[in-house]
Amino acid sequence: MLDNETQRFMREVTGLAPETLARVFDRALDLWQQGGRDASRAAKVSASQNSEIRRTVLTSFRPRMEELDAHQPGLWSSAISGTVIAARGVLKRDRLMAEQYQVLMEPFASAGMVTPEHPRVGIMSDDTATPAEDRPGHPQDSTDDHVAVAEQMRARGLSTGSDYWLYVAGEPASATTTPVEAGECQRLPQ
Repeated sequence: MLDNETQRFMREVTGLAPETLARVFDRALDLWQQGGRDASRAAKVSASQNSEIRRTVLTSFRPRMEELDAHQPGLWSSAISGTVIAARGVLKRDRLMAEQYQVLMEPFASAGMVTPEHPRVGIMSDDTATPAEDRPGHPQDSTDDHVAVAEQMRARGLSTGSDYWLYVAGEPASATTTPVEAGECQRLPQ
């Protein structure tokens, strides 16, 4: 079962005028290379949730196929896939970083839609915002250690959200330890 916010979001999107849908999905396409693809990948849902989202969106857009494609060829298909991707983001917004969620919602917000808020608005959205049980790591790692690592990486100008960076830990980092004492940030070979 989908939450109320996801259901409301899908209802509102599927009721948008063709001109608005075209603008929304053109903007979403513009943002695809600027984080939209990564955000979409991060918004993973279960097979049953995905099926329910797709079925709801397809059922809602099916009667509008001719109307949407008459406005812009291919708009019906774009509207379905774009709405499904965004609805997954709404459903899994608590697992997405704020930037990931924002890149999925921005096209809708810029078209005047009120989108559901990210649950961690105002919290720095990096690896420390991910719930502890979802972060890979050693069972003895603490959130304080992860916060310290993220702060140290940012201080060195490194991204805290990249899969290409590895923090090789020595002792748990603190505000008074140097990078050499706490470990080194190294780029992994690709």
